[in-house]
Amino acid sequence: MDSRQRFEDSSSYLDLLALHAKETQRSSSALLLGNKLDMAQYRQVTKAEGMALAGKFGGLFFEVSACLDFEHMQHVFHEAVREARRELENSLPQTPFICEERELPHQAPLTTQHGLASWSSWVGLQDRGWPLPVAFP
Repeated sequence: MDSRQRFEDSSSYLDLLALHAKETQRSSSALLLGNKLDMAQYRQVTKAEGMALAGKFGGLFFEVSACLDFEHMQHVFHEAVREARRELENSLPQTPFICEERELPHQAPLTTQHGLASWSSWVGLQDRGWPLPVAFP
């Protein structure tokens, strides 16, 4: 956070990324890192400015010192991976609803004009486990 120019460049770059995401109809988020936290005496950009810029693009903001705090750097990158996974899960198509097929309740077979069931109606019922009719003389 020791360079106002790099901060302004980051803002311009994030604007370009947002424009690209809009044109391609893809969502994106940003992780903005303010480095050189250990060099506070040279600070040119406030933490509030960094948070505001990240928030403008729906991203995360962290201030870090790469040379002094490895664990914090590791935490930041783990957060970035978690956020990317959340975005991926949210962008995956939802599982389609598949209902269980069940037989309809007992229905009388379809009849022809003469009032007798057609052979194809009976055969269709036999395929579903119904017995064929018995003809009586």
